[in-house]
Parts: sequence; C-alpha cells; structure tokens
Amino acid sequence: MTQFQQLTESESIRKIITGIGFTYNTNELIQKHVIYSEYIRSALNQLSSSVSNGSKKFEPIYITRLINTVSNHLEGVFPDIKKHTSTIQLNDDYSEIEKEKHGLIRLILANLQLIGDCSSLGKGYWLPSPIRLVQIPRSEVCAIIGSLSYKEIKRLFPDAEVTGLGRIVTKEYIPENIKSDYNMWQEFDAWLGWVPNDIIKWIKDECNNVSKSGSVSSSTFRDFEVYISNDCFLYNTRQNWIQYESFSAFGISESVMLCRTLSKPRRYFLGVFNRGVLKKEKSVENFEKIRWIANALKMLHNSLLSAEWKGNILKVYPALPASLDRYVSLFSYRIPMKNRFPQYFIAKKYRTYIDSFLSKYGYSILDRGDILHEAK
Repeated sequence: MTQFQQLTESESIRKIITGIGFTYNTNELIQKHVIYSEYIRSALNQLSSSVSNGSKKFEPIYITRLINTVSNHLEGVFPDIKKHTSTIQLNDDYSEIEKEKHGLIRLILANLQLIGDCSSLGKGYWLPSPIRLVQIPRSEVCAIIGSLSYKEIKRLFPDAEVTGLGRIVTKEYIPENIKSDYNMWQEFDAWLGWVPNDIIKWIKDECNNVSKSGSVSSSTFRDFEVYISNDCFLYNTRQNWIQYESFSAFGISESVMLCRTLSKPRRYFLGVFNRGVLKKEKSVENFEKIRWIANALKMLHNSLLSAEWKGNILKVYPALPASLDRYVSLFSYRIPMKNRFPQYFIAKKYRTYIDSFLSKYGYSILDRGDILHEAK
C-alpha cells in the first residue's frame, strides 16, 4: 500500500506556480502575486458566468463575494490571506507614494484592470473581460488580454506563456481560426491608451497655452505646492513638491510649473511664474495628464527620468503614466512599496521589451547589476 505523503506549504506553492506556467520564485510577495492573479481571474470568470437558454452570459460580481471566494480557495496555502483583504489606502499624490500591504487582492485586481483583464463598473461591482489579442509593435509577440485562467488560455493557445501579470503568444502559433477572426483583435494604441505623439512639442504647446490663455492668479493665493521638475532645485530641496514660499525664494525669472493645492481634494494646475511669483494658472482636470505633464516638464528642463535595474527589480522614477504602467505591468508584477518609487519584478527574457519601450518615452536605462532571474 502506497503511503500518502502530505505536501509542505512550500511544495504546494511551487506546484501551483509551475502549474500556472511561471518559474518558481522564493520571494513570498512574488509568489502571492503569481497565485492571487490567477485565482482572481478564474474566480471572477466563473462567478459571473451563467448559461441561459443555451447561451452564456456574464453578470457583475460584487467585490466582497470575489474576495471571499479567492480567500477561501487559498487559505490553506496562505493562512494569512484574510488579513490582507482590507481596503487599500491609496495616497492621492499622483506619484503613488504609498500603497498599504493590506488589501493585496484588491491591489492585484486593480492591476488586472489596468492591463484590461477585468473591468470595474463602480460601487464595488466587477466584470471579467473577453479574450482579445494585441500585437506588440516591432515584434511577433501578441498579448492575450482577458479573464480566462491560464489552463483555459492554454486550450485556446497551446504555446501561450506567462510573462508576469500578463500572458503572451507568438503570432505564428495562434490557431488560424482565431488569427483570422477580426473580433479577437484590438489595436495596440487602443489598448495602451493616450500618449503624446511628441512629448517635448506637446509640453511646449501646453506651456504656451497657459501663458496665453491662463487665468490671472490672485496675489493672495499662496496655499499650494510646486512640483520640482528641475534637478538643480531638486538637489537643494530633496523633495518633489515644495510649498510656494520656498519655491518663490529661488526667484526664477520666468517658468511654467506643475502645481497643486494644499487642501484636499487637491486641484492640479499649470502655473506661470515670473521671478518666483505666480501670475497665471490653468487647471489640469485629467488625472492621467498630470503624470505626463510632470514627466514632460522634467524632460524639458533636462532632468533625469530613470528606469533602474537591480537584478530582476525595476525601479522607475518618476512614476509611470497609466499607459506606460499598463505596458510594463503586462510583463511584470508590481511590488507595493512604502516610498515614492514604484518597483516591478520582471524576468530576464522580457527586459528588452521594457528597455526599448521606456527609452522611447524619455527614460534613461540604468543597470546596477546582480543576477537576473530567468523565465522558463
């Protein structure tokens, strides 16, 4: 009689991760990202789907039901999972200074929404996204977007591989019936989201626009901060945002700067300064545009945008606009950090996709060494 031998916790985790198609990693947080993301997709798809009159339909699922389902499935592997499902407190600073560890399921769910694998309908309701293919420019690789589990993905695309949060397949290995189906494809630009065609030209136009048509600012308006996009001032302040009084002391002859109010909810605006005094302003309503303005002003002022590698960890400064974050997240797992520098875990074989993409948008690629983890 064969004696039953129970798997240890680490053996169970290894078995699940390799079954998902990702190379085993000893980092507990990476393990959780790999496994949680798979179970979230699978649970969301199963809970929301039903068959009516012979046809499959999908209905919104409330987040508490989704979290409970995932937690119950994984509690045996991660006994602390129910301690990490409280609401995440997000700092409203555009640079995402801090994301709390608690609420990891919610955090990963938000990242899955970012790459397009699911959708938030508001008021706590979520829907899975249908499967579609997005070809990565200047490559033969296609991203597989949607909420199907890895096991179901492999049925459709036997040669699919897990890249991190996302899944990809080489175009030549896509079955012909799927490759020829127009409804299965989404244009890369539509998936990526808005990006400036020419960042420097765009920010110069934005600065000229506020200089010409901005509202005249009140001389008594002082309750705001200024984003330091010029490195020579950043070295003096050691802060990204400084109060108006501190900035005005620099006495810059003339400049356009990104600003935000001290009171919450914050109002962001571009301000025209003359010798450190705010003369004109124009509100920036689009949250996504704020990040692009911050990056573009740094480029305009010859300041460094850095993408720094140390082994498999990529640290990006300043934080990526959502469209760039979407692309990087496809090939990575975002690591929640208690500082202002977002970090990503990325396997070695996908680094070239990241470096060429971020370089296109002004980021300098820096390498601090260490051995890279190879995806298999």
